[in-house]
Amino acid sequence: MGSRKPEPDHQRFYHGLLRPLSIFPRRVSPPQKHGQQAGPILQSLPLAKLTVASLCRQVTELLARSGLTARVSPKDRLCLTEVILNELKCSWREPSAEPSLSYRNNQKLRKRLEAHVLLSSEQLFLRYLHLLVTMSTTKGVFTESATLTRLAASLARDCTSGAADAQGWGPPPPELLGPARFALEMYNRGRAAGTRAVLGAVRGRVRRAGHGSLYSLEATLEEPPCNDPTVCQLPVSRKTLLCSFEVLDELGKHMLLRRDCGPVVTKVTDDGNEALNSGLPLLTKDPLSQDFSVKMASIFKNFVTTYNRTYQTKEEAQWRLSVFASNMVRAQKIQALDHGTAQYGVTKFSDLTEEEFRTIYLNPLLREVPGKKMHLAKSIGDPAPPEWDWRKNGAVTKVKDQGMCGSCWAFSVTGNVEGQWFLNRGTLLSLSEQELLDCDKMDKACMGGLPSNAYSAIKNLGGLETEDDYSYQGHMQACNFSAEKAKVYINDSVELSQNEQKLAAWLAKKGPISVAINAFGMQFYRHGIAHPLRPLCSPWLIDHAVLIVGYGNRSEVPFWAIKNSWGTDWGEKGYYYLHRGSGSCGVNTMASSAVVN
Repeated sequence: MGSRKPEPDHQRFYHGLLRPLSIFPRRVSPPQKHGQQAGPILQSLPLAKLTVASLCRQVTELLARSGLTARVSPKDRLCLTEVILNELKCSWREPSAEPSLSYRNNQKLRKRLEAHVLLSSEQLFLRYLHLLVTMSTTKGVFTESATLTRLAASLARDCTSGAADAQGWGPPPPELLGPARFALEMYNRGRAAGTRAVLGAVRGRVRRAGHGSLYSLEATLEEPPCNDPTVCQLPVSRKTLLCSFEVLDELGKHMLLRRDCGPVVTKVTDDGNEALNSGLPLLTKDPLSQDFSVKMASIFKNFVTTYNRTYQTKEEAQWRLSVFASNMVRAQKIQALDHGTAQYGVTKFSDLTEEEFRTIYLNPLLREVPGKKMHLAKSIGDPAPPEWDWRKNGAVTKVKDQGMCGSCWAFSVTGNVEGQWFLNRGTLLSLSEQELLDCDKMDKACMGGLPSNAYSAIKNLGGLETEDDYSYQGHMQACNFSAEKAKVYINDSVELSQNEQKLAAWLAKKGPISVAINAFGMQFYRHGIAHPLRPLCSPWLIDHAVLIVGYGNRSEVPFWAIKNSWGTDWGEKGYYYLHRGSGSCGVNTMASSAVVN
């Protein structure tokens, strides 16, 4: 027996990384009777291993082809690969049982769905890399490494085949229309009236699958035109999607097995006709047209007036205009890739570069430093009511403004303590964030902090003063805390469940919750329910602390109502609405509360 060729270092690295993160746990297959052979579609056990190996090979070949094996550090590889794999794991959802089918047939359908997700994992891997590249900056997406961006870019061309020729599709055969309309109905589920997509071109094929028919469809979906005048003036002003669907028609019922949609740029050409292009041109650095530059100058002038901006020199004003124009293109990309009802466009942060915004207003310590371990809160036995809002029940103070200081952690914690004190003592007091900036020596004031540390600081100091007695300055100064002036104290702090249904039940019973989220897109958020694509708003990359004050539904879209600390001239009068139930942007990963006895 010949000696086995050793694995290269990078292949061994990825193989070791991916193996314990297999998308589905290994199952023990029941013993089969002699002569019985299961169809390959039900053999999900070996597929999990094959999928992991497939991803290993894909990454290994990519590294070798790009010549970046030695240049991509293990830390960078780990960061990007973990994000992608986490999304692959989340792509599987337990299907609900069909009441008309027997238990045995339900199990068959479940296994068929699982097998399909496994077989599609390599395509998912490519698609998410493409989306990451689409939203990347010159410094990279997650790790500030341009090598990662180039690494992912070499895969992007594999994700856009078939997009450019959509306009040339002929009329669909009649038998495809029923499954296509069903797929559209599933796509629009939960979307508000006025935001639902309509079916464009359709093509596909059908084949027998067991006792039913499997429809493989490609379709373009047209979403309603932009209704935000500050964004609609951009070159890309409408959202068109190229979707791949697989619909199983079995036992008289339709079931959506796969939905894979990606943005397609629709823009008006010089001759007035609409041109359909793949998402790849979003990566290009084509110079802006003169007409676009004129429009941007006009919008920028209104921005300067609205937000009372002054610039020291003409050169700085020109620089800020270029940043503003670039940001509006970014806002349009974010808009095109959002699954919710949110609108993105001009905000008071629109003349800041991404790096400036992140440095001034966000809190990198949330993901970089482990927090103090807290006890896990007891779950609430009662189910959550359909909706709840502590603003209507007296437990929330007015929206505050942290200014040019990364002190979101302090505002999140004081907001929580304000609610706890009201619910347990009956008095709503606006408490001092400045006390935490000055006196919490475990955190770093405007450079960031952790809620768990802030709770400990409040307990050790002996309480919190009010905003009136210890007013906010927006920068660190000498600690001036007076125990005699403390109006509020806490007894402890607790960590809350990551289950969003349990979080909702806890909030309705116990009060507002301190949470940390990934602030992706918030620089340009204006209103509506944000639901960024998971790879773009990874729950592993949280960088902003906020306060959940309620939850509910708007036109069947579930949301968390979040109190931010950027003033009332941002978002919906200072509030942010984020999709509820999907772990969007890590909203459920660092939930906590003070305890007031």
